Amino acid sequence: MMFGVVPGTLFLKLGSPWIIKALLGVFIIGLGIEMATRGRAKPHRPNALARTLISFASGFMAGLFGINLLFLAYMERIAENRQQFRTNVCFVFLIENIFRTITYLYNGMFSVFTLQITAISVPAAIIGLAIGGRIDRRIDEKRAKKAVIIVFIIGGISILVKALLFRT
Repeated sequence: MMFGVVPGTLFLKLGSPWIIKALLGVFIIGLGIEMATRGRAKPHRPNALARTLISFASGFMAGLFGINLLFLAYMERIAENRQQFRTNVCFVFLIENIFRTITYLYNGMFSVFTLQITAISVPAAIIGLAIGGRIDRRIDEKRAKKAVIIVFIIGGISILVKALLFRT
């Protein structure tokens, strides 16, 4: 996955912002539709080549978009239960975000503005995690998955429409 972060970051640095946002919107919509239409088969482990390709593509998208949706969809598909999913996601996100931060620093992608936005966003993220944790304890897994899929698709449509309308 880390090998994909570097080219994704370079594409982010060189690409047009509105095209990158439009691609993200299309990707999120597609992922949401895939999740909604996929049957829930028994978790399985794909072969080594498939895992390698998924990992590289996931890293590329993490470097490009700053989020790792492909990895989440992959982990959701192969995890045997919620606890295994959470544990794997937390570990991989920690390592991947440290690596991506170093890559962004090396490529000069942080500015005073982005650091200010980050400082403002951290408390919101902590509050969101706390609220999400409480909701997660009270909602069954089936409803939670439906809510995530709906939010994915609506969020993807929003990103795509804004990118196409404002071209920023």
